[in-house]
Amino acid sequence: MKNIEEESLSVASEAPGRRDILVVAGALLAVCWTISLLGAVWSWEVNREEGRLLFERRADRLVAEIQRRVSLPVYGLQGARGLYRASKAVTRSEYKAYVDSRDLDEEFPGAIGFGVVERVMRDDLEDFVARERADQAPDFKVRPPGDSQDLYVIKTIEPQATNDAAWGFDIGSEARRREAVETAIRTGEATMTARIDLVQDKRNLSGFLFLLPVYKDGTSPQTPEERIVALDVVVYAPIIIEHAFVGIARYTEDLLKFDVYDSQPGVDRETLFDFDSHLNDVTGLSVAQDRQGGLYRTVKGVTVGGRIWTLDVVSTARFDRTIDQIAPAVIGGGGMLLSVMLAAVVWALGSSRMRALRLARSMTRDLADAKFRADAANQAKS
Repeated sequence: MKNIEEESLSVASEAPGRRDILVVAGALLAVCWTISLLGAVWSWEVNREEGRLLFERRADRLVAEIQRRVSLPVYGLQGARGLYRASKAVTRSEYKAYVDSRDLDEEFPGAIGFGVVERVMRDDLEDFVARERADQAPDFKVRPPGDSQDLYVIKTIEPQATNDAAWGFDIGSEARRREAVETAIRTGEATMTARIDLVQDKRNLSGFLFLLPVYKDGTSPQTPEERIVALDVVVYAPIIIEHAFVGIARYTEDLLKFDVYDSQPGVDRETLFDFDSHLNDVTGLSVAQDRQGGLYRTVKGVTVGGRIWTLDVVSTARFDRTIDQIAPAVIGGGGMLLSVMLAAVVWALGSSRMRALRLARSMTRDLADAKFRADAANQAKS
């Protein structure tokens, strides 16, 4: 009877022991899992931040390249202005020779020609047309005539074969063109129009005019009023933004995509270039390009020809895949696996200790019983 009671007490005492071991193993597992998860999150955040820094550097390079490409025609316009400053009267053939001496596609991507605009008062329009026709242009005419007192007429545009539709066009007859040419004259700075449809572009791509005023006798008037009086001509370049961005995806190595907006204060934002809508032979972008992604995004502003452009730059899936996702997975998954193994070891050691204690108690009871029986036998003999 006594042995049964002792056995029951032993079993009852072992139950709390098992619970204690389970609590310790569970607590250890929870702590280790928490540490593993925190380590994985920390590793992911570090990698993500490194990716953001790389993305920002690439985005800055892209913005600088876009600004450089769009601004390149200004150098050609400055050369044309130098031609006028070096000559008392630039003839049509002389201007053509200047444009022919330049490689438009290589030097000025996006520019489809170089032209000359002259401000003509309506009362002087007939004399102006007669003078132009006398300068190797018998078919010259002004269109549309408009109703303003002053006209801004494209008197020369080269290469004429691809820009003939613009020859004789009064850019002052359209609000955006007039605003830009008048701003250029008043400020003396290279000025770009808002987005326009170029008359020589049948595809209605995003077109612009880059305009640079030339003042008489190489003067540099200081006030807007003086500049208007001293104006000789305005040299300009028609630009198609899709042409300027040819090969831009190869430049970014398909790691970034971007949209461009005209963001003048107080005016609704206007899309100038939609990356995803121009995967064709004009832009040079690959139709098979991976256009997903978007782990990173930045919005940057640039000033081009006096206009404020906003560039919305987003990472592609190809860039996002460069972010190390293996290390966080290894830290998290490996830590959790080690946690399970450690908890199992603790449980196994605790269980082994309990079995050893149970065996020790059993052996102690057996020895006590043997001693008791031996003592009883000795007493019986005596």
